[in-house]
Amino acid sequence: MASHSPSTTAVLLQAAKDGSRSAADRLFARFMDPVTQIVSLRLGKRRADLLPDVEDIVQETLMDALRSLRGFHDRGDKAFLHWLVRLAEHNVLDALKRQRALKRGEGRRRSITAISSSFLLKSGLAGKPPTPGSLAQRQELAERLESALLGLSERDRNVILLSRVCGRPFKDIAEELGLGSESNARSTCSRALAKLSKALGLDLSKKGETDERTR
Repeated sequence: MASHSPSTTAVLLQAAKDGSRSAADRLFARFMDPVTQIVSLRLGKRRADLLPDVEDIVQETLMDALRSLRGFHDRGDKAFLHWLVRLAEHNVLDALKRQRALKRGEGRRRSITAISSSFLLKSGLAGKPPTPGSLAQRQELAERLESALLGLSERDRNVILLSRVCGRPFKDIAEELGLGSESNARSTCSRALAKLSKALGLDLSKKGETDERTR
């Protein structure tokens, strides 16, 4: 994630661990939108029951994380992002269980890109985004990407998010998603990226291959 300098995150993380509330606020502000967006996408169709409550739950999760910071051992930006996502998903799924009996109206449904159109584009999943001045084009592309991701199976969507956005090793992805082996997780990701490419009408295979060689 180019927008989150590992060195800056590490400095803020250490200051937050040492008791600086301002550092903690700055640290979590950097990750609020990405965590909200990833959690929403991983929820898939189930998210309609919780939007826009996901944002509030993620905010509560950041407070949980503040109390647990000393238990996180710095391994870089993407590891920290994934840690926050896992905490948030746990809270979101608990809330989903509590609210399952409630029926939400269509008025509650909205695109998670209303929170931020930039994060998904910065992930590189839609190729090179339009120029910064093309706000309407960026928003349209972000919505297309979100729609394409939600059109994938839950397994395919999650393997892409974990690999390409959270930067998790394929060995860890295989364990988390029950894919059996590192090689199976790698091939599953390649197939999922091919499906995403087709849905977007873009060729993401070359970048995907480059990323996989670095794992």
